[in-house]
Amino acid sequence: MFFCKIQDLTSARLSTWSSDSSSVKGVKQLKVRLGIDEVVSNPALLIELALFCEANKNYQFAFYLISEASILAPNNDLIIKKLVEYEGLLNHPTPGTS
Repeated sequence: MFFCKIQDLTSARLSTWSSDSSSVKGVKQLKVRLGIDEVVSNPALLIELALFCEANKNYQFAFYLISEASILAPNNDLIIKKLVEYEGLLNHPTPGTS
């Protein structure tokens, strides 16, 4: 009985996180959980998350987030700039970067 309840809770949580249509699953739910207004665009949120990753030297995930943002807003100047920057960092890493 206990394991059935855990499985139900886990299944519900997984389906909630992947229920929106964003290229990155869970963006809609993340906005709800963090109290971010729906007027904030998905690309804007992905950019902010990428900048957070960059500040923490996680360039691989920053690149992934910016890449996904570029699908949603391909002409955004900041996204284009960051794609080039992160690609350079990943192709020529310095000690202490990921």
